[in-house]
Amino acid sequence: MPADRSGIEDSAASGTRTAALWALPVLFLTALWLWLAFASGGLATGDWTFPAVACGVIGLGVAVYASYPRRPRQLSLVVLTVLAGYTVWVLLSASWSGSADASIEAAGRTFLYLLIFTLALAFFTSKEARAAFRYLVIAAALALLAVCIARLWTTGSPVALFSEGQFVFPTGRADSAAAIFLIPLWPLLWLASGPEERAPVRGVAIGTATGLVGLALMTQSRSAVWSLAIALVLLFALSPGRVRLLFYIVIPGLLMVYAFPIIDSYRQQWPAMASGGTAARTLTVAVLASGFIGMIVALLEKWIRVTGRMKAIFGIVVLAGCAAGLVYGAMTLTRDTGGPIAWVQDQWEQLAGEPAVDGATAGIPAGGEAQTENGATPATRAAAWNASLSMVRTGSLVGTGADSSSPSTVAAPAGATGRPLAGSLVLRVLSETGIVGGALLFAAMAFAVGGIMWPRTAAGWRATKSALGVRKDRRRRHASAAQETVAPERPVDRYTATRWGRRPVAYGWEMALLAGIVYWFAQANLDPLWQMTGATAPALLMLAAALAATDARARTMWPRLGRRLRRRPAAATQPTAVEKAPPTTGPTDDTWELVAPAVLRRYIAHPSRSRRLRALLPKHRRLQPPGRLSAIFRYCLMVLSVAVVALAVAAYVLVSG
Repeated sequence: MPADRSGIEDSAASGTRTAALWALPVLFLTALWLWLAFASGGLATGDWTFPAVACGVIGLGVAVYASYPRRPRQLSLVVLTVLAGYTVWVLLSASWSGSADASIEAAGRTFLYLLIFTLALAFFTSKEARAAFRYLVIAAALALLAVCIARLWTTGSPVALFSEGQFVFPTGRADSAAAIFLIPLWPLLWLASGPEERAPVRGVAIGTATGLVGLALMTQSRSAVWSLAIALVLLFALSPGRVRLLFYIVIPGLLMVYAFPIIDSYRQQWPAMASGGTAARTLTVAVLASGFIGMIVALLEKWIRVTGRMKAIFGIVVLAGCAAGLVYGAMTLTRDTGGPIAWVQDQWEQLAGEPAVDGATAGIPAGGEAQTENGATPATRAAAWNASLSMVRTGSLVGTGADSSSPSTVAAPAGATGRPLAGSLVLRVLSETGIVGGALLFAAMAFAVGGIMWPRTAAGWRATKSALGVRKDRRRRHASAAQETVAPERPVDRYTATRWGRRPVAYGWEMALLAGIVYWFAQANLDPLWQMTGATAPALLMLAAALAATDARARTMWPRLGRRLRRRPAAATQPTAVEKAPPTTGPTDDTWELVAPAVLRRYIAHPSRSRRLRALLPKHRRLQPPGRLSAIFRYCLMVLSVAVVALAVAAYVLVSG
């Protein structure tokens, strides 16, 4: 008995150390995200240069020592390869660009994105790293919220944090600040509503989400509101457990009704507000109340059993309430603005009419008005979109060069210290990198989104077919019982014997991550989020986490391709099992998946057993997964890390010189 208990304790200690081992690199990537966010959003070259150098050095060490669980799997490699092609194309565009310095700066930023994405994919192949990322998202969002509230509470003059009544901390721009607050909102909502999480964790998640929504409201960003609506519709369309999720969205919604008048007073009374302490106290109360309510509801769920009928009744009540709210809103809008369609058009015109250059970005003093040399106001979003669209219509195959032209530079204010930025990511990529660059970038996005959505769609479809089949069987059994005949038995789990299963709720976390990515993409087509490294880095981490989770379930997405790329044995009589192979032969890709986690756990828990690991794997492959693709991935990671350091230093020298 003591021996068994000792074995259990050793196994638990080994699992804890393994989890800590693969969670540390994810912690570094999360800290890099916050680093860029608080470095004025990472917009200027000097803001992201040092983080890029640090990331490159870490990436080079990871590549040299092969200190990662295994290389990314098939779907992740496809997305990574296409994105790498776009990154190389951005670097090549400097050769024909009208502004080579700007193109090199854009290439350094894009290479940094590729390195963050590559490292995340490599470490998210570990189940422990993917599990740790959930709690690191909560920790990062909580740290962001705490710093913002502390700055509001301690600042003596709100001029440093506000511009025209809009909250612009930490990026200096209201739209990008709202994006940094709202990108992690969707994973937080899913963690708050997930029944598998503990009550304190769910309370912290919903409280943090409430605080981030309050900060986003303080920015008064119209583009954030439009992107929020798009992501919310997608979340409810794809996410399982909609009724539960809706209930947890109501909690921060009701608290924001309480906090909004106080938050909106900064815009109405600007610049008469003396400090940000009022907003800080209001947000603190809302966060604590939301967290307490969420934790109590989570505890009650363990004591109150909710049946299917209760869920149906609650869903009907919620739908009726939403329908009544829509009818009332339509009547109000019809009375005030001529109808919902007219109201939407009016709001869109206001969004499109906003200046493409604001004071925080272009070096204009807070409270000042941006003007050109002849006294005209700067270009609007609509003008910038039209200029980019006219460049796209010319049909340029290679484009003008990354960051070489900006539609709003014609209307730039005199003496501006920063390049004016204009919104749409799609139009900007197509105009500056041409059809080739647009095809590469959007193909990578299409592969990623399609791969993430496919398991959820397949599981939902098969669950529906299975449920319909069960209902048909019940009808047949009732009919046969009435006729005193015996109905033939249906094969068990006819529609569930697949790799994806029939439980859509298993993919709720991936759908929440996808909602955050869609929010980023929607606002990136309204604001220059691609240039904001502090806003793009979390979106890349979420994309990598969702892709790695999908690949982990599939194991081999395309089996035929895997068999072709797999290293073939030299002879047909060579043993396939690792324990039967000679000491000088490493395991294949298939056997590595089964052997490596157990071997590493034993190695970490008992260093004296390192001889077994050395006998199992050759000296140069002790931590490196074997196979042709693994070696290619390792060397490409080395080259990428060196390129990131070199381009970051070159961009900084060009800008500062």
